[in-house]
Amino acid sequence: MATKSTKLLTLDEAASFLGVSKVSLRRWTNDGLLACHRIGPQGRRRFDLEQLRTFAERSSPGSRQESEPRYPLHRLSSKPEANPRPHVCVFFRNPVEQWEVFRRYFLYHYRRSQPTLYIHSASSEAQIKEWLLSEGLDFDEVTKSGLLLLWSADKAYLRAGHFSADAMIAFVRQMIIRTNAEGHPAHLITGEMDWYLSKAPGVEEIHEYERRLNFLQDEFPQVTIVCQYDVSRFDVEAAIEACCTHPLVEWRGQLHTGSF
Repeated sequence: MATKSTKLLTLDEAASFLGVSKVSLRRWTNDGLLACHRIGPQGRRRFDLEQLRTFAERSSPGSRQESEPRYPLHRLSSKPEANPRPHVCVFFRNPVEQWEVFRRYFLYHYRRSQPTLYIHSASSEAQIKEWLLSEGLDFDEVTKSGLLLLWSADKAYLRAGHFSADAMIAFVRQMIIRTNAEGHPAHLITGEMDWYLSKAPGVEEIHEYERRLNFLQDEFPQVTIVCQYDVSRFDVEAAIEACCTHPLVEWRGQLHTGSF
């Protein structure tokens, strides 16, 4: 905890001090490579000047950028029986935060040649391509390798123009079985959940679907499922319900045990 005499720098000031971009600074804090304080209701980053000096002396810029991001689920116990199911609700407020939160899950699996099924709704394929490019990854190469499979929400959640928890659970199970058969029992499934806001028939079953995903993971414990919620678009009741249907919740870089 910072004392009154501690010199705290803003994000702009810290980036200028280290001679790096604010994007890099945000990522280093999200990846656990650099400590920061969170100030106020918005959780704004503030940096201890002495910690910045130590960080600058400890690593060259190149080695910092090549460091392995801290995988969020590594914070859990090493004992499998003590861990909740790897079904995570991640909250964010804009596309920048969205990738900051999700990238560690994706990069962890990608670097281990474990595929990701990404069901996108608000994000376009072009946006996802930009995210990969920011990591030095070629979109065409990653998708052709089979390590990233994209499905649009209207071909998954809203097939035939409506949502059905039964149909979606069957779809996810089918995709898991197919990926397992290809030799990848450990893989990642993620979905952007704003399709719920479409008011299509059946969307009220979203929380029933989320609850049933937990039991699906009893069948396939090596599969990680990450559900992405833009809290700038969901009301408080829906966000609380999401917390209650997930064993794990990530918000502002912190992983919490959910209510399920």
